[in-house]
Amino acid sequence: MENKEMADFNYPEKYEIEEVCRNFVKRRFLNQFMQERGIFAVNASNDDISAILSNCILDSNAIEDIRMNAFQESNKNSLSGFTITSSQADFSVKDIYERARDNDKILMSKGYSLGVLTKETRDNTVGYKGQIDYEIRRPGRIQFIDKEKSQCQFFLFGRDKGEWQVEVDGTRTQDGKEVQKLFSKLIDKEKTQLHVLNFDNLKDLQTIEFFDQLIEKGLSKVWRFQDVVGLTFRRGRDEEEEELEKNDDKTSSSPTLTGIRQAVLEGGHLREDAFVKQFEEQGCIFSSMTLEYSNTETPEIIHVRAEFKGNPKIFEVSVVESFENVGVEGKKVPSPLPVKRNLQIRSEIWNNSREIYKELMLK
Repeated sequence: MENKEMADFNYPEKYEIEEVCRNFVKRRFLNQFMQERGIFAVNASNDDISAILSNCILDSNAIEDIRMNAFQESNKNSLSGFTITSSQADFSVKDIYERARDNDKILMSKGYSLGVLTKETRDNTVGYKGQIDYEIRRPGRIQFIDKEKSQCQFFLFGRDKGEWQVEVDGTRTQDGKEVQKLFSKLIDKEKTQLHVLNFDNLKDLQTIEFFDQLIEKGLSKVWRFQDVVGLTFRRGRDEEEEELEKNDDKTSSSPTLTGIRQAVLEGGHLREDAFVKQFEEQGCIFSSMTLEYSNTETPEIIHVRAEFKGNPKIFEVSVVESFENVGVEGKKVPSPLPVKRNLQIRSEIWNNSREIYKELMLK
């Protein structure tokens, strides 16, 4: 059996290992990977580490660890959304969308292409699944404006009378904004309102309360909250935060940062961390939190990030990592969740967040 597995195993090219480690794997994983195998590099950059690992002879398990981690990092979907309410008795977002799709020449001229709606059942609730294709326009290297095609899926669920919920399953923050923009063009604004989780409506202390309540609310019974393993916070609100969101190199696992206005921390027990508490006492806002949950019925562990992202900020939920505890020592091995379960977890967290936001807005 072992010989057959070895025969089926194709060792990657040197440049493939280097490219994957440099572009698709986080530094935290690389550090742990090297420590477990007795490989040490002092004051080494990501490029240095990628080159070192590409020159090492790694066994099939090590190659699989790198491949699986890189796969997870490059296949992350985030869920965002909004609600639409109307005073019209027969209000239906489904009907509005289908009418637009039947006569979408104007939308096509603006770069939109609307897909067919299909029925989608989730937690015994019948809804509809759709897809839009849209154009991203940006300054080009040669052309004055370059056009790039993108697409995303969304889900429509009728809630209370005159209220519909739209959930967007995308791979970039722009996806949620485009679906929101599309529906804002379709609705009658005199009789209908579109509601989002608006970060600017939260007071500074409420941003902290929002995430603390999200911890308390948790997930379904099979998932037990374990820890806060990621946290983004800052003093004040200005455009500098956008640079932080774009640059993962500013991530830190050290609690001894000083003289800073903003920080992205990764590690353990961050909610009780003395540095975070000091920042909180001096006045700050939270904009992102990564929560660790363990499954009570299986050896699964997931890291779920809830964050206000972009400008203007849109609230997103993503499963950033998923593992299984393997062996007596309980080693965490990357293990992607099935697509449907991943979506259900993100949807549950987003809906919990929406309820928390609504309650905070009533205070």
